[in-house]
Amino acid sequence: MSDVGFAFVLLTPDDLGAVATAANQLQSRARQNVVFEHGLVVAALSPERVCAIRRGEAEIPSDLLGVLYKTIAPGGSIRSIAIDIANELRAAGYILDANKLLIL
Repeated sequence: MSDVGFAFVLLTPDDLGAVATAANQLQSRARQNVVFEHGLVVAALSPERVCAIRRGEAEIPSDLLGVLYKTIAPGGSIRSIAIDIANELRAAGYILDANKLLIL
C-alpha cells in the first residue's frame, strides 16, 4: 500500500448480526472480512484518507465510528453520492475533472 493515497471501502448489507444479548434484533452488516480490511486501510492511511461507501442501512462498526461514510440509499446508485466523493478526493489533494462525473 505504499503507493496508495486514498481508499474507498464498500460496505454492503450482506450479513445479519447482533450482540448476544439482543440476538432477536438482527441488523444488516457488511461481511466481517470487509470490516477487517476497512480497519487495515484506516490504520495504514489514516481515517481522513479512507471513505466508506455504505449501501442502505449496513451497520457501521463501532470501532470505526467517526470515520468518513457516504451512504447510498437502498435502490440508489453511486451517482447519488458522486459529487460527495469528488469533494472528498479534492479535500485530500486530488485534482478531478468534474465533467467526467456526468458519464457515471
